[in-house]
Amino acid sequence: MKRRLGIVGCLLSIAIIMSVWQNPNLIKANTIAEEPLSKGDSETKRKLPELRSAEGYVENPELEGWTKIKGKSPTGSLVISNETSLEYKFQQYMAVEPNQIANKYAFFPNVYLLDKGKTVGALHGFQSYPLGTFPVGLVFGHENSLRNDDKINGENILNPKYYAKYSPNQTIEALMFKGESLTDPYNKSANYNKSKFDITIIMTPSNKAIKIDTFVKNNSDPNLVQDSWYDETILYTMMDTSLVNDTVPVRFLGGNRGLYIENPSSTDKSIIYRLNYNFNVSNPVSNWKAGKYKMPWGLDGHPVFNPIHGGFPTYDAPGAELLNGEAGKDAFDAYPNNKPEPIDTAIFMKSARQAFPVGSVMGYSYSVGIDKKDENAPITNDKLFLKVDKNADTYSGEGKGYTLSGTFNDETMFLEDISYSIGSPFNMKPVLSWIHNTNPGTDMPFNFLVNKDELKQGQNAIFLKAKNINGVESELVAMILNVTMPNPPNISANLAIDKAEILEGGKVTFTSTIQNTAVAPSPWDNVMYETTNAFPANIDVDLKTVKLNGVSVPASDVTFGADRKLQVKLGNVEPKTELKLTYDVLSTIANPILTSSFDVSQAFKVSGTASNGEIVESTSGELKTFTVKPRAAKLTILHLEEETTPENELYKEEPKEGLIGEKVVITSHPTEDYILSKVLIDGQEKTPLPEADFEVIYGEVKEVKFYYKGVLRLNSVPEIMDFGQHEATFRKVRVNQPDLAGQKLAITDTRQSKKEWTLKAVLIQEFTNVDDPNSQMTGILRYNTGAQDSETIFELNKVEELMRHTNDSKSEFVVSDTWSEAGFGFKMEVPNGGGKIGKYQARIEYQLGDTP
Repeated sequence: MKRRLGIVGCLLSIAIIMSVWQNPNLIKANTIAEEPLSKGDSETKRKLPELRSAEGYVENPELEGWTKIKGKSPTGSLVISNETSLEYKFQQYMAVEPNQIANKYAFFPNVYLLDKGKTVGALHGFQSYPLGTFPVGLVFGHENSLRNDDKINGENILNPKYYAKYSPNQTIEALMFKGESLTDPYNKSANYNKSKFDITIIMTPSNKAIKIDTFVKNNSDPNLVQDSWYDETILYTMMDTSLVNDTVPVRFLGGNRGLYIENPSSTDKSIIYRLNYNFNVSNPVSNWKAGKYKMPWGLDGHPVFNPIHGGFPTYDAPGAELLNGEAGKDAFDAYPNNKPEPIDTAIFMKSARQAFPVGSVMGYSYSVGIDKKDENAPITNDKLFLKVDKNADTYSGEGKGYTLSGTFNDETMFLEDISYSIGSPFNMKPVLSWIHNTNPGTDMPFNFLVNKDELKQGQNAIFLKAKNINGVESELVAMILNVTMPNPPNISANLAIDKAEILEGGKVTFTSTIQNTAVAPSPWDNVMYETTNAFPANIDVDLKTVKLNGVSVPASDVTFGADRKLQVKLGNVEPKTELKLTYDVLSTIANPILTSSFDVSQAFKVSGTASNGEIVESTSGELKTFTVKPRAAKLTILHLEEETTPENELYKEEPKEGLIGEKVVITSHPTEDYILSKVLIDGQEKTPLPEADFEVIYGEVKEVKFYYKGVLRLNSVPEIMDFGQHEATFRKVRVNQPDLAGQKLAITDTRQSKKEWTLKAVLIQEFTNVDDPNSQMTGILRYNTGAQDSETIFELNKVEELMRHTNDSKSEFVVSDTWSEAGFGFKMEVPNGGGKIGKYQARIEYQLGDTP
């Protein structure tokens, strides 16, 4: 350490646009079923409602994917089995050409069976003329008149045309006949001669049969015929029953589906052929009956509307459909004297009476199928079959029971029931009643639940039987079900919280342990975890931390709702399984700040479905608790002397207290005797050493230690050493003790390890005359180290040692107190005659340091 002093002084859509063609002149006519009109009604001209009877009508075939055929009608085929197929075509004996007149044979829709390459049946004899068959007929009249002039029997057609619809591989999918005008040479009425009725007949394979759609369009000129003539119109069809033999009884199909005839083969009487007329189709005929074949002329009128021949008594009378006859029952109800006898039969069908204005279309549909059966093979009356999907199966007891499935095949529209029993074929109970058979003659699926309570461990024999509306039963069907009932779940639950208390803003970790200790099999499905108590305000669950056995649970399976309860979907818990569900529970900062502690108590429950469908649950027992304390934090600040044991506190500072997260300024306190040497924050040294105040955050820092080390320093120096005024003589002048004017030369050493120090001085300015700087005196300043004749004479800029010393305490050592007249201290000696008279000043610099 150096001090300069003077004698006097110093210092960041495809849219697909579908064009729909619509004929603006097409008006769909409707069918009604009303009481006959009275004479008064004929005057008021009651308007009849419309019917959806033009369904499937084709106005422009070639625009709708049909191909026009030249010549005779082609033949379509529908494969029924390996040996049989249905063939269908429009029967005619010569090609039809445009602009010609063709008779009804050109548009007669014929269906026949091909059995091993042999034609064995047809709607009418394949090579004969269907004289008494009329595919299309119309009746007009307001009072159910039987006048022939009110009936049109479609005998001829103008401009006949055939069409076919082909598949991509060029096989026929459907056939169509269209004629531009229906004619009847026997109807001479003025109204009819002015009318024009076009027809369309379509034949389409459907469900092992051929569906026949018949449409008539009223293309009359409204200027020639008024709509009043068409106020009440009926479309009808008469089909001669012909299948191997022309004289054959007509019977009910059952289930109110239609009629059939049967004939044995002409060569093998064990083979029976059946021709079915099925009216259970879309847009069906309204009424149908079995009647007697008769040509439509004579005194007794048309047979379709003559009850003597089994026909309809009136135009709008219902038919045999009201009887809902049992399968196989005779459907002809007009035998002479009510005595059944062989008779040439026919089938009559018609629409209900309806308005048929110019431009509208009326029509209906029916289905024709031909099949065979071998009487030597075991059969049921109407082929009711029942089978199960599995003859043997296993059931492990899951859910409410075992789902048994299978198929039934019946020709009726309804089944009465399917019954079952377990263990024996007796005491069977119905399980499915009045099943609606939507597709008669095909395999239809069914299933039902066998309740778990009905089953026993091991083998269970289950018997089934079906019965239809006609009383026909299926054969008994049996299956074996091997049952292994599961054990009930055995659930335990436990909750652990990792901390007993936290500060506001802190977190705890919940660990929920769930065990199913049951022996397999013991399914426990759809398991849900739920906390039992609502978490209080400012306590939340960190959903991102929810883990099951260390794996994060998908967010979709975790809910923390408005009820402030946590729910977690655990899925299926297998037996002998332990699950650990963990998640963090957070204390959020309250506003205003929390001023007192509070407890959070919680438990949980788990619940899931056992194999019997019952809910099995378990809870974690007593509530577990943790405490949330206010978030005020303390900060301890210490000012310590380095290298002291115990540590010496140099400056006392009270602990600081504030809110977690807030900043606080920290200040060190160095002094003249001690300087800052290092800073520890929670035991970690802060580098570099701070040169100014710095900030820490409450809650993040708990303790700051400032360390200081002692220093060796010149505590004070005399600003002036006054050697006085002396008279200039020829004698030398000596001064042994300068006047310090109350000032002192003192040294303080606060270092922890005491070392020897050395005090030195250097003359940096000779004694110079204040008034005449050119006048100086040299060699006159001396220092006595205590021994006689040991004075040091100062030379300019030469460092001289004044003393060595070791402090024995941290107290001030006053060097100038050791000076005396006869001992230590500065001396001045001016030789005789030395120097010019005047005031002289000199400057010295003190140097203090460790030895040397």
